[in-house]
Amino acid sequence: MVNNYWFEVAAFILELVLGYMLIFRNTVTLPYSKIFKSLYICSFFSSLTALSQVLIEYYVFYNNKDIGNFTLILNILSMVFFYAHILCCAFFALYEYSVLNIKINDTLTKFLLYSPAAVAIFTITLNPFAQTVFYISPVSGYHRRLLLYLLYVIAFYYLAFITITIRMYGQNIRNDKRIAFTILPYIPVLGTIIQFFLPQLAIESFFMTIAVLITYITIESPSDYIDFVTGLQNKDALFTNFSVAMSMRKPIAIITVNIEMIDALDKELGIDCTNALILDVSIFLSRLLKHANVYSYGRGKFAIYISLDNSWANIHMAEILADKIEERFKAPFDITDTNRMLLLKRVFIYNCPKDISNSNMLNEILQLESTATVSNKQKYLTIDDIDINVTDKERLISSKILNLYEKPSIELKFLPEYNVSSSSFDSVKAELTMNTAEIGYVNSHTFISVAEKYGLIISLYNYILEMLFKTIRDSDLIILGIRSVEIVIPISILLKKNEGEKLVNLAAQYDIPPKLICFELAKNTIADYEGVIAENMKAIHNSGFRFTLENYGNGYTNASAFLEMPITSVSIDKVLTGNALESELADNLMNCTLELLKEFGMIVKAKHIETENAKNYAIQLGCDYLQGYYFSKPLLANDLAKFLKKEVNTNGI
Repeated sequence: MVNNYWFEVAAFILELVLGYMLIFRNTVTLPYSKIFKSLYICSFFSSLTALSQVLIEYYVFYNNKDIGNFTLILNILSMVFFYAHILCCAFFALYEYSVLNIKINDTLTKFLLYSPAAVAIFTITLNPFAQTVFYISPVSGYHRRLLLYLLYVIAFYYLAFITITIRMYGQNIRNDKRIAFTILPYIPVLGTIIQFFLPQLAIESFFMTIAVLITYITIESPSDYIDFVTGLQNKDALFTNFSVAMSMRKPIAIITVNIEMIDALDKELGIDCTNALILDVSIFLSRLLKHANVYSYGRGKFAIYISLDNSWANIHMAEILADKIEERFKAPFDITDTNRMLLLKRVFIYNCPKDISNSNMLNEILQLESTATVSNKQKYLTIDDIDINVTDKERLISSKILNLYEKPSIELKFLPEYNVSSSSFDSVKAELTMNTAEIGYVNSHTFISVAEKYGLIISLYNYILEMLFKTIRDSDLIILGIRSVEIVIPISILLKKNEGEKLVNLAAQYDIPPKLICFELAKNTIADYEGVIAENMKAIHNSGFRFTLENYGNGYTNASAFLEMPITSVSIDKVLTGNALESELADNLMNCTLELLKEFGMIVKAKHIETENAKNYAIQLGCDYLQGYYFSKPLLANDLAKFLKKEVNTNGI
């Protein structure tokens, strides 16, 4: 029997305050506000019936008063309380699911959300006939029945549903929101547990009200989760929805509508007038179609998201929407007295590839779209149209470089090099590629060139060296017998003074001996900057690092480099090694080349060895190292370690 009703009073007062904000201030404007209002109504009735019940009990039992049909009234109030309370759990789960804006399978979702509530409601409805959930005695008051525990199980089911949903699909939500979403359901659960062991406190409704109030404060109210002008969900929700759809290989289309020259409009018309225009556009877009969701991903920038299981219907709906938008935007938006404002718009449709599994690509596309152009014959732009523009590719690559530490996109592999004299693999060449979902693999020459063009080369190369040194250390390559690791060095680095000292400090940080690292010079480096970089190369060489010249015999590489630069090894161009077996001229040239290089004391490496004959020929010529797919393809660090261990076990190296 309850003897403390202050928590129930406090809960009811909080419900009234929240109701005032919802009804009279109309502060809930998000697309899922109907679910929140349903949650609030259930919470309100739960609190109202709980307070009414405890006040009646207090009046009857503690004041020795008599009320006609006392037991019947309490039974009705208790049933309403249980109905409302279990619906609170269901709507809470549905609300958080909707906030995440997850679209998986509507039929399955409805079953998972509504069937437990239906079971609970059926159980509560049986109570007047079989006392399944509770029993109220005129003398001793409220008593629990066995099936009340079924309601507890259902409440915990909804808690598990929310937790699992956030765990699986909340990866693109900001951390503070994800934490809030995860913690919120535990508040009413805590109240339920306390009241279970201390029923006289009547605290369960208070905790449910607190959860609803905090939900309103943390999710519905803040302007950082919604656009303060339009009230639309922001790009976090868009990216989450996109990510889920792509992970499930669902076809989607996204139409973006931009109000151009927002800054100019602010200055000409004023911010209030521009905001009114943005609101008009958002309202128009929101009412276009029932199954299209509208998001705000920037001021005056909108994304209409369409996801259908049928790819043809998806694109067809997108084209219909594009036509409707184009037709509407031909007319001016009447937002000024002089009616001088015309909406400038661009409409794009993106047909996203099936192999995208996260939201990174959509984010980058939305950033790049402002530079893309649509021909007069096109109404919309596909993703393929963006891919053909070199400038857009460069900007995409540069954006990847800027975000390397947050979103690593460079892959490091190693190509083993066979030491002819020791019959072992004691040298490797580092192969660098950038893997992008939009344009596939980008080789090191391309993204280094882009980095140099956009002034990002220093930070990029620092990242590459840190990644290389960390991999060498963590993979125990030195212990496995590796004595040389080659990696390309950009010309921008060689043009910097005091680079040797920085390289030494970085190597010391990862406990890497400088002599292990051999920097690979690109062929054009020698011709263009021969005199300029020689002094800096010597300083780096004096610090313990080594240099190798790649693709000797191709382009502008020449023997004069050996006189001024501290080069210790040379790799022979694949044109020579590939043709020497079939061409007498190439064979004579190879012999002359080897003699010249040996005169300079160079270590000679033959590249692109792919057959047994090519291997034997290179050994016969006197090459010191052999490299190519005959021995191995480029390997990740873990695979390289396995390769080296296997060679040791097999050949006793």
